[in-house]
Amino acid sequence: MFSFLMQIAFLLSTLSLHLISGHNDGNLYQAKDNLPEFGPAKPTRYLLYDVNPGEGFNLRRDVYMRVANMVKFLNEVEPWVLVLPPWGRLYHWQSGIQQTKQPWRHFFDVNSLALLAPVMEFEDYLKTVAKDVDHVYYLQRFKGGWSGKWEEKMEICECVEQPRYRQLGNGLWEGQFFGYENFYAKKFDCLSAQAYYVTFKDFLVNNSTDRSVFLDRAETLIHGRYSEWSPEWWTARRSMVFAKQLRDIGDKFRKDFLDSDDQSDKTELEVWTQMKRKHGEAKGGPYAALHLRRKDYLYAHKKEVPSLENAAKQIAKYLKKYKLKKLFLSTDAPADQVKEFKELVEKAGYEVFKYTPTSKDLEILKDGGVAIIDQWICAHAQIFVGTYVSTFSFRIQEEREIMGFNQEATFNRLCEKNKYTGDINISALCRTSNMFEVQYHRCEGHFGAKIPCPEFRVFAIVVETHIPYTHGNSCLIINHKKDLLVVLDGHTTIHTWNQSPLPASKVSSKEYVVFVFSVEAVQNSSVFSGMSTTVILYTAPQSRRAEYLQIPWCYIF
Repeated sequence: MFSFLMQIAFLLSTLSLHLISGHNDGNLYQAKDNLPEFGPAKPTRYLLYDVNPGEGFNLRRDVYMRVANMVKFLNEVEPWVLVLPPWGRLYHWQSGIQQTKQPWRHFFDVNSLALLAPVMEFEDYLKTVAKDVDHVYYLQRFKGGWSGKWEEKMEICECVEQPRYRQLGNGLWEGQFFGYENFYAKKFDCLSAQAYYVTFKDFLVNNSTDRSVFLDRAETLIHGRYSEWSPEWWTARRSMVFAKQLRDIGDKFRKDFLDSDDQSDKTELEVWTQMKRKHGEAKGGPYAALHLRRKDYLYAHKKEVPSLENAAKQIAKYLKKYKLKKLFLSTDAPADQVKEFKELVEKAGYEVFKYTPTSKDLEILKDGGVAIIDQWICAHAQIFVGTYVSTFSFRIQEEREIMGFNQEATFNRLCEKNKYTGDINISALCRTSNMFEVQYHRCEGHFGAKIPCPEFRVFAIVVETHIPYTHGNSCLIINHKKDLLVVLDGHTTIHTWNQSPLPASKVSSKEYVVFVFSVEAVQNSSVFSGMSTTVILYTAPQSRRAEYLQIPWCYIF
């Protein structure tokens, strides 16, 4: 009863939320201020994009990271600004309130995003740039489908399916364009694409002269070598700081109901470009958090979804293990299921808390804002338990990685139906399979770019030759100490070499190939450009053949 009264008091205290801050001039000119200087010969270009209407909020966040990184790489060549696509009504936003044309500042700190790459809201594009776009590329699969062999390829061709655009009598193209009327494209093409997003950089620089380009169905872009294990992915992810007004509401709920604050929990934020945490530095609040996905999962993943009774037993075991008395619940379950689940957990001796906005607050926050508040509270718990393959849970786990929680307190999930019996090590059985670790560039500069690190000393790598070498799948990883690591086609070999650099004369066995770096090459700033560097591959001594290869420089730690 006491916790119920506390939650009522909290809702009353937030009944009159301040309106979301308007877009000020500082944000309006953020992109302009952050553009690199290329001189008058290279005018600013603009990249717009959209995603398949059926994709959810958290998948769209991942697509943003692909496009934002591409714009970051584009700015190594010429000035580009990423125009942020307004948020519209999504499948999980089912409250019935008006939720179209929502700007990114409603959910995220746009100034934080701009530290990765120049960005601007779509509304600002309309005000300051143009009320149209020069060229729309509708990304699609190839007509023949998947050939069974991966290869990068792109081709402008006939549309495989009817796109959501039509040409008007005046030659302009009409489309959905986030629900904005009187916005048109001057040109339109279907582009069959099977490629990494970094490949689109070359396409846009070398095959397009349009001032503004719109990539529709941008989920087609693939991370490639810049996926979850790379600093490029994590640099983009770290930049996606939630909007302050949403964080403040989550922090107030933590303080009022969960005895949690950043100083006690060791979760204080810094500017993301300066924030680097180690596992275990974050303690978390004295509560557990559970993301209990229901609704579509009851039929889409019915084998992996436990019953409410089974889920309550599982979370009770976590609470007992960590000696906690409070549980924060984030769920899409209907009210009757929430009530049933809370009664089951409370019967076991624990308190259950759930953030529920008033109808007036919901009008301001929108469903997406409420979801972010839930994620923020979950991210600060001492122990988090998620749902099988849910991107909502994934985003919480990423927040916790960034803040420095121990992985065993983060990468947990509810066991599948009928798998948990209560007499097993639940954390070992139900650990999520996609455990990943936040990666940092050793040296970071503006836009999260790598800059030369003077302490690098060892530049030779020895790798067994029986590991097949394929250019497209290779990744160079260097430690600033003496242990050096190369990843080739998923195989890993680690060697220590005490000489720097390794002289070619040391290549004396057919069992090894050697990558040789000169000190001059590593000191050259182009090595740290985020793309690749040239190395020399010496093959077996009997051939003494040298090949100059481009190896992606994907991780420095």
